[in-house]
Amino acid sequence: MKPRKLGLAISVFFVVSTVSLTAFTQQLRRLPDLQVPNGAPKREQKQLRVPSSLREIVNGSRQATVQPYANGDSRQSFADGTAELKRRQEERGESLRPESMTNTIPYWSDSFSYQGLEFKYKMVGTDPKKGSKTTVIPTVIIPLRFVFPDGQVFDANTDIVDGQTAIQGIINSPIFQNYDFVIGGTEVGNTQYGDAFQRANFWDAVSTRGRNYHVLLGQPTVLPTQTIIVPPGMGSYYYNPFFNYTFPVVNEDFLDSQERLIRSHLTVSPGSLPITVWGLVSTDRGSGAWHGTQAVSDALITYVGTSYLPIAAGFPDIYALSHEIVEWMDDPFVDNFTPGWNLPFIEPFFERCLSGSIIQGLLEVADPASFFPEAVVRLPGTSFDYHVTEAMFIDFYTRSPRSRSVNNQYSMFTIGAAFGLPSEPSSECVGSVQADEHFIDVPGSVWTVALGLNNQDDVVGYYLDHQNRIRGFIWKNGTFGVLDFPGALLTVASKINDSRNVVGYFIDGTGYPHGFAYIDGQWQRIDFPGSTDTVARGINSAGDIVGAYDLTQPLTHGFILRNGQFSRVDTPTAQQSELYGINDAGQYVGSTWNDPVNGPYPGFIGSNGSYSPLNMPDALFTLPQALNTGGMVAGNFINGDDGYSSGFIRLFGYFHEVNAGRIATYVYGNNDLNHIVGQGYDFQTQRAVGYIGDVPLSKSK
Repeated sequence: MKPRKLGLAISVFFVVSTVSLTAFTQQLRRLPDLQVPNGAPKREQKQLRVPSSLREIVNGSRQATVQPYANGDSRQSFADGTAELKRRQEERGESLRPESMTNTIPYWSDSFSYQGLEFKYKMVGTDPKKGSKTTVIPTVIIPLRFVFPDGQVFDANTDIVDGQTAIQGIINSPIFQNYDFVIGGTEVGNTQYGDAFQRANFWDAVSTRGRNYHVLLGQPTVLPTQTIIVPPGMGSYYYNPFFNYTFPVVNEDFLDSQERLIRSHLTVSPGSLPITVWGLVSTDRGSGAWHGTQAVSDALITYVGTSYLPIAAGFPDIYALSHEIVEWMDDPFVDNFTPGWNLPFIEPFFERCLSGSIIQGLLEVADPASFFPEAVVRLPGTSFDYHVTEAMFIDFYTRSPRSRSVNNQYSMFTIGAAFGLPSEPSSECVGSVQADEHFIDVPGSVWTVALGLNNQDDVVGYYLDHQNRIRGFIWKNGTFGVLDFPGALLTVASKINDSRNVVGYFIDGTGYPHGFAYIDGQWQRIDFPGSTDTVARGINSAGDIVGAYDLTQPLTHGFILRNGQFSRVDTPTAQQSELYGINDAGQYVGSTWNDPVNGPYPGFIGSNGSYSPLNMPDALFTLPQALNTGGMVAGNFINGDDGYSSGFIRLFGYFHEVNAGRIATYVYGNNDLNHIVGQGYDFQTQRAVGYIGDVPLSKSK
């Protein structure tokens, strides 16, 4: 018989199966793979198809669909480039440094709790709960002039758009000039649009304790026009049949790099807001504006880049800029993560939050409404009508049953009211938890995977060395020890308990896997009686061990080894099963299946012969890897439609994807402190590495 179990032993960890090891790897059984550490893991990239208007929703079409991302989309909705900017920043290895946060714009911090997790946020200005205070942010405008390869020139300082230049239009607009904002009959201020939004956002505090609370943009200084020579292949034209309009577009990466150079060259003050104005130009990915951060020495610049388009283009004049101004105000450093959200007005079309795959679950307050044309809100004027964005208030994201915002609304203009659609918070959905990651990288390794940890945060796992050999490791406070089963071809350390007893498996010289326990410096081989192959996956404080084995027939069964006695574990729902982890209460987690390649591959929690399903919503494969005494489950999942894979936790009964929409992060273990371990990606070293992460629990838990 072929050593079929070797496929189970390695491929369900998903990260080894494409690595060239030795000849026996050609016999691996293939399961759908998580991304392999030979490059940056893929991220879920999808585009949304929604009803074309709120009127269509009223007429009965309340469904939306998500499809794989494709270039050349119809671009019927406004595209915000902020999430892509953040991804590029991460891929450059950039992160917010604590020292830079002391030399930037003024900001305040707060948090909210949802489903037992804490979500922190930072916003521009001062905390409105602390009363009246006016913050004025100095502002500079940087006009851009693009010279396209075909000789066409687009100049934000001179091109006339609906009767005035982009620079004139912006300066004369409610972005900088006062406008009388009356929201639902409530006067929130004769002020700038961004300030009106924030006052209305926190109206409970502003109306009672801070009537003179303001966050204002200083009247702008217009800097000299900056010319960008667009190289061949970096500039083109996009015809949008929906608007019957042709957009000049430049490569998004190129524009990002040019903007960064310009801000550095002009030595923009970190305490100001620089706004680069693209005029009639957008990006080749459809982005009409963005906001982001740029580290300069020990300081941090926050910035906005924006187009300025005619009415014919669908997103006219200051719409794009207003979109970014309110998002900059509520998420200036692009690091305010929410629980995730679904679109307003739309019936939930799948259980996982839309925002996980589209914009990473960030607190981008204008994005949820931007899919609808009614989000372009006209502000009538005496000589010129401007257009600004609808935007969601804070409690749209917190799901508070009572909004703290003006008139208890969940958005600025309640654009659904005219169609009989109520102002409501986001529907509940499976969102994201952002776990702080401390990388675990075995020195001299090609890549590293962390699989288990105990309550002292000792970590075990495995790594690939430069001799193409997989070896186990144990890690404590930055110190590594190698775990090689004597005479083995490879060793994988799966879990560790509080007594520092380690379990895992090794491959012998003939290519067969066997479980092991490493106790007090002594190796013990683990083989289920009569089996052809065995793997050990988990261990608890009592020394109970779980895993899986094959008998002579090609069927896999779970097992528990307790006090030297083996017990077979099968579920009533499928022929095959495997156990991955066991907690101190004797509960265990695993997966069960009939078809290991095509699925379904559901997860479960078991105890004393009873089983409960444990399935990540919308996933075909659910692989719970560990659970702690408090009931928190950690594991991974794979979508059935597109093969997208990522890690998850289930905490207090709720599922959360780990770092949704960002860099693929896989989760293999946890402890009673709700710390998790797994594999992520370090862009500074361009390698997959292990990590230990801290789940941000609510202080009320």
